[in-house]
Amino acid sequence: MNNAPQPLGSEQHRAWLASLSPDESLVVHTPAGYLFDFLAVAMGKRALMTKGIKPAEQLAVLERMHALVDEYFTPEMLAAVQPMCDTGCAIFEEATSLDPPTSNGSDGAWRESARILTCPRVFWHFVTLNPSILIAIKIADTNRRRRTAMPPDPKDPLTETEKKVFGEDARRHPVTGFPIERGSGALPERMQAQNHIRHVAETEGPEAADAMRKRLEAFHSGSSDRRFAPVLVTEKNNGN
Repeated sequence: MNNAPQPLGSEQHRAWLASLSPDESLVVHTPAGYLFDFLAVAMGKRALMTKGIKPAEQLAVLERMHALVDEYFTPEMLAAVQPMCDTGCAIFEEATSLDPPTSNGSDGAWRESARILTCPRVFWHFVTLNPSILIAIKIADTNRRRRTAMPPDPKDPLTETEKKVFGEDARRHPVTGFPIERGSGALPERMQAQNHIRHVAETEGPEAADAMRKRLEAFHSGSSDRRFAPVLVTEKNNGN
């Protein structure tokens, strides 16, 4: 799998998204922070296999891994991820060698390597080498479908998990109610709205998705906010 064509939202980028397999699409639409967590767990489990590891070191690794567990990253997912193989470890360590040296171990030290390791092309290598990562992502997707079987109320505040997944500056779509990710690397809002409609079609059926699409149409017909207008054009061009 290649990296996403730029700019996001371009015709080339939409064609790239459409060409993805279901498994590739799951990876692409998983927040980068969680993709990195999957790799961190695989590396942590590899460290636990180190010959002669001391009990205190073993405990520290286990505590760091279990600290990742939340409403999204469940214990079931943590258990599903298998240790990183030699090749995967080499890729991971090569990427982390690009990080600037720090004296306090802050998250900023991971910024450059995390960007590289979680880009689609590189991360798919890890999925190929360690299929258990994809299994964990599918568990997350199943859990997400269960949690979001009904669209949330657009007036509801974001949950703490949603803030972690989509960012503190995320907001709910004024019609769909689902979170809109913002900032660098986020899909254009019109494409996120399209994903919301697809999700409703998968979880509630085509009639519910069509009803949401009509609500979007009604919303935009009386709104000066044109950020979402291309969604309607795209859906109509698709004959929906």
